[in-house]
Amino acid sequence: MVATSFAAQAEAELREVENDPRARLEYAQAFFHHTAEEHVENYAGSEVAFMEWEVRRGCLNALDDPDHPGSVWWRSVNGSLLRDAREAHLLFDAGHTSTSGSASNPSVVLWQEFLERPSARTFYRAHNRSVAAGYVEFTATAGDERGHEQKLMNLVLYRVLFTHAVVEQQPWAFGWVSRFLARWVGPTSPMVKYVVHRRDLYPTSYPLSKQDCDRLDRNINHLGNLLVSLVDLIVICYKLPRLYDFAATELDVPELRSMCRHFMPCYPWGMRLHPNEMEAIEGTDRPSLLVRAAGWALHGAVRT
Repeated sequence: MVATSFAAQAEAELREVENDPRARLEYAQAFFHHTAEEHVENYAGSEVAFMEWEVRRGCLNALDDPDHPGSVWWRSVNGSLLRDAREAHLLFDAGHTSTSGSASNPSVVLWQEFLERPSARTFYRAHNRSVAAGYVEFTATAGDERGHEQKLMNLVLYRVLFTHAVVEQQPWAFGWVSRFLARWVGPTSPMVKYVVHRRDLYPTSYPLSKQDCDRLDRNINHLGNLLVSLVDLIVICYKLPRLYDFAATELDVPELRSMCRHFMPCYPWGMRLHPNEMEAIEGTDRPSLLVRAAGWALHGAVRT
């Protein structure tokens, strides 16, 4: 009964602000600024900065906005995160602990643990659990977004999962350097706010413009694009199977393993495919750059 009442209250409060992006943002900020005694205000940085990016894009706008309708998927995943956190706060304020069995879902429990013991680790466990659960719950809606938008969903997911792995100082994430990087990528670091303001990392158009699609395709035309590609492809992507396995275990969301197959981030379509179909895709002959160059040369020779 407790879980139902607090979950319902959190849901009702979200409904009041869901069609006003700025009110949504204030709703998110209120979690961290409820009372100073909770000592969680410093952890607002990364989540609020990311939401500010969503607001700038317009993907949190009302669906019936006549000028710039929002995204069903982005609104849903964001709403799930905000609702989980708010329910945890209501329970916390009412004196229910994370071990009381009062929460409506496991993500809420992790948010309770964060409120009880604020740290970068407890924050990312709660935050990423809510995000991952949202990805799973709204898989069908994700399929309604265009291809480059789905690519962006995957980038956003594996970046925040990798950040969590660095904060947990996983030796495979960044080796011994993880111990020193953890404080720079934590939720209290100004680095996160800087990163989400980089358009080559986080495009600001919704739906994505042609220019932003080119950025996501890594059409490198300046040094910034090159550096972004190096981080994504060299630092993170070759560790994706291990990263998603870590996150699936750490967050108890086994479906995460289906969002990455054979070093390929494949949300949402990978979740609907049989493993044999993924194997067939991976086994498809893809011409390398050298093979394509040889083909172009041969084609040119034949034409002449």
